[in-house]
Amino acid sequence: MELEELGIREECGVFGCIASGAWPTQLDVPHVITLGLVGLQHRGQESAGIVTSDGGAEPTYKAHKGMGLVNHVFNEESLKKLNMSNLGIGHTRYSTSGNSALENCQPFVVETLHGKIAVAHNGELVNAARLKRKLMRHGIGLSTSSDSELITQLLAFTPPMEEDHAADWVARIKNLMNETPTSYSLLIMHNGVIYAVRDPYGNRPLCIGRLIPVTSEEREKNRSDTEGWVVSSESCSFLSIAVAAQLCGIQYVEVLCKNRYVGRTFIQPNVRLRQLGVAKKFGVLSDNFAGKRIVLIDDSIVRGNTISPIIKLLKDSGAKEVHIRVASPPIRYPCYMGINIPTKEELIANRPEFNDLAGYIGANSVVYLSVEGLTSAVREGIKHFKDQPNGLNGTNTHPTSHGHCTACLTGEYPVELEW
Repeated sequence: MELEELGIREECGVFGCIASGAWPTQLDVPHVITLGLVGLQHRGQESAGIVTSDGGAEPTYKAHKGMGLVNHVFNEESLKKLNMSNLGIGHTRYSTSGNSALENCQPFVVETLHGKIAVAHNGELVNAARLKRKLMRHGIGLSTSSDSELITQLLAFTPPMEEDHAADWVARIKNLMNETPTSYSLLIMHNGVIYAVRDPYGNRPLCIGRLIPVTSEEREKNRSDTEGWVVSSESCSFLSIAVAAQLCGIQYVEVLCKNRYVGRTFIQPNVRLRQLGVAKKFGVLSDNFAGKRIVLIDDSIVRGNTISPIIKLLKDSGAKEVHIRVASPPIRYPCYMGINIPTKEELIANRPEFNDLAGYIGANSVVYLSVEGLTSAVREGIKHFKDQPNGLNGTNTHPTSHGHCTACLTGEYPVELEW
């Protein structure tokens, strides 16, 4: 099956901001969200969007969305139109297959019987096909192929439990979580409230924080209502290079210079764009390694599209040897929960070349971290996890046994797949 036939899937960035009290003159919500989206630009460069609201009893929703980077989509004029707002949510999008199109830009806004809701989503639903059929049987059509619109319509759909005159959004969210266990982090905005939601497995990242603005006037410093909440999906830092160098007593130096104006090669929607991206993304700092042996540490090798041209670049620039150490086990199984790994055949660990991976990518040696080593490292400091008797099995590699999903490494998924 061609990748284009698999539909839209998402690994995106979501960011929300809500000001407590009458704040538009003290906290510029659209600018705060824009800064948050710039910080999440690495999670998606295809489109960006912001929806804001004044948070009143009959709130006015303002939206601005477009294709491209955050700084290309938003300027002072567009942000001014979003201003006079007490809350808002934003989104940066990364499509893993299919065409990038304006209609798939988030956040999505729909009118419900109880007013408008806006939804920003990061993740992928494992049972999307069944949920789409459910909505369509009730006469609800979908205008995009995005799981995110599906989530929005499911929230707007009349729930099975009884409601009084007003919608019980917390109950609706719980019903959604029962309908689809994974994978998502959501920001849901309705009237003056933002709901931050992670799936029951915590498969997608989501963080919450607080801002306390301080002015030169003491009375403003002491106001109890001068605070707001910021919700953001984050990318974890990659520190294994410096740690490994320290433990081995090997000098740690930079050998590559990244062009910050070029997006992530992995995040490009097809293989050709990823391969072309490598050539223009990196420059070499040959004075740091000419005539020396290099130990190059990568977080993972998925398809092998990026590492091979980097090794060639380093050797052509004077490296005597290039040894690869990978800070994760081999990725052997697809991810159906928001990461761009749709088929086993794409993964280098499942191809014949993996038997001589070093020779295939041009390295002098390749060594991976083991599954046990990875789970041991990420479990350090974790006190306990609740038992999950309904899991697929009771093995130690199962995600529910240590709170981290290892499905792409072991083939043991946290939920039953519906295809």
